[in-house]
Parts: sequence; C-alpha cells; structure tokens
Amino acid sequence: MHSHFGCGEEHDETFEQHTGSIILSERGILLQYRTDEPCDVQISASGERITIRRKGAVESTMVLCKGTTHPMAYTTAMGTLRLATHTHELSFPSTDMEMPTQPGEIRARYDLMHEGTVASEHRLCITFEIL
Repeated sequence: MHSHFGCGEEHDETFEQHTGSIILSERGILLQYRTDEPCDVQISASGERITIRRKGAVESTMVLCKGTTHPMAYTTAMGTLRLATHTHELSFPSTDMEMPTQPGEIRARYDLMHEGTVASEHRLCITFEIL
C-alpha cells in the first residue's frame, strides 16, 4: 500500500506491506489484512465505490466514490472526529475478472475534509497479488 498525503506544499508518503486474503466474486473484490498495530482492515470494491474499514486503536469506515462526498467518523480513545471524503479519481479491476495472475491495483485520489474545508489531500495505491 502506497499513500501520499498532505496539504498545500507539505506532503508525506507511507509504504506498507501486509499479507491477508482476497475474495473475488460477481459482487466485487474483498481484501482483508491485519496491521502490526494491531488493526483489522477490510477493503471492498464493487460497483463504482470502495469502502475501507479499520478496526483497532482507530476505527473508521471510509467510502470513496468518484465525484461524491461521504461523511465518516474517525474514532480513537480520545474521542470521535467527524470528517468527510471527497473523491476525485477512483479505479480498480473489473469485478468480473478471474483470479488474477498479475498484480491488481486499486487507486484513489481524494480529499479528507473537516467542516467543509479540505484538511488534507490524498493519493492511495493498493497493489494486491495472489501468492
């Protein structure tokens, strides 16, 4: 997973690698893995949207759908922050594909917003492959 985020001139990048599971069906793609924090992550892609659910020290459900804004709650031990995502670009493999023999990618470009103001800009690339 490669993430590029920031606001204005200041940006940062993260690279993470996880082993998990993938399910492909006519309904879509489901990726699941656990981070070192520990945190369980579930990424589902179907139709024209992806949903990223995190459950651990931080809990959130983020919906990305091109051209739309979706509210979300970012919950930590210190409390809950009400945010929204506004998605500019989104792409992922067709849900009618067979089990991939080449790595697949989910890509998104979105803004994380707080009270209608852009708090940070994000580019996300999730590369998955069958081992």
